[in-house]
Amino acid sequence: MRNSDTELKALQKHWKDAELLGEGERKFVLLPNLKVSSDGKTKLVAALLQPWANGNGYPTRLYFSERFSNKGNNWNSFNILGSTWHACSWGEVSEDLPWIEIIANHLRPLQ
Repeated sequence: MRNSDTELKALQKHWKDAELLGEGERKFVLLPNLKVSSDGKTKLVAALLQPWANGNGYPTRLYFSERFSNKGNNWNSFNILGSTWHACSWGEVSEDLPWIEIIANHLRPLQ
């Protein structure tokens, strides 16, 4: 597992408002202003990065404040930190990657 302080500082170079949040033992990185390109359009959404395994069957995951219904497969909703978040089923993005690469890999099915 990578050093969370170092990784968060690297993300804050791109997203100044990125912050580490927790829900019990589960930790997430909130990206309140993530630009997502999908279907030739760019949309500003909030996202939660899960940069390590949380026992949900995925080594990492990126949750969004809204669905991109025409992209990605098998969208599901999750209650995390008191809000509803959405994620599609997207393969094995390793927790050994830098967090910025984890985000980039999770954005691929939306493009």
